[in-house]
Amino acid sequence: MGVIGDPLFALNLVDAAPDAETVRVLQELDLGAADRYECLAVMEVTNRLIAAMQGMQLAAMGRFITQYDPLARRYAAADVASALTWTTRATASRLQWGEHVTTTLPRTLAALCAGVVDIAKARTMIEQTEIIDPDIAGQVENTVIPQAENRTYRWFRDTVKRTIATLDPEASEQRRQAHRHPPGLRAPEVQAQPRARRLRQSQHPHLQLPQLQPASQKLRVGPHRPVSGRPNLGRQSQTLVQVSP
Repeated sequence: MGVIGDPLFALNLVDAAPDAETVRVLQELDLGAADRYECLAVMEVTNRLIAAMQGMQLAAMGRFITQYDPLARRYAAADVASALTWTTRATASRLQWGEHVTTTLPRTLAALCAGVVDIAKARTMIEQTEIIDPDIAGQVENTVIPQAENRTYRWFRDTVKRTIATLDPEASEQRRQAHRHPPGLRAPEVQAQPRARRLRQSQHPHLQLPQLQPASQKLRVGPHRPVSGRPNLGRQSQTLVQVSP
């Protein structure tokens, strides 16, 4: 693979597999002597190594969760969270990812372990295929994963969504509606308002005040001030005389 300063070092490192030999080479590097191309090569290969390690972690989580009886699975997240010093909520989410990729998306898991896709792309595949039939999920990854190497995240996300929309339009529409109207985000009466009205109210909050103020607060409060800007003490005193018993 060579050493820093070798003209072919950066090219060889970029093509290196995410394995133990690559890790050994990286550990022996002196980045203080590296030029920008060699630094870029190190970033690329470490990105693949990180993806491979995260893939191995998800595989271990998928295997781990299967060791629990279904009635005791609620304790699995606490056990893993304690070992990794994660929150229980984050751990439970990752355990679900691990179970999904090991049981439904083996090709996505293999691509992650090989550094072909990173954890962000794997997450997109997982979340987009959670509500569809496992057989269709397999077709989605068989369509997308072979084309995924060296692709951007945006390309990957859009291709996954487009493939699901083609293979399972109903599930695609359900996810779209859930994204547009997440439960509990807006009250039903607000949802029923026309979009133009909601937009005007959000841009001009003072337009909502007459609807929100109690009737008692709509009355004018404070002394009467004439146009001249001076308080009309005579009028105030007359008012007080009239209302006093």
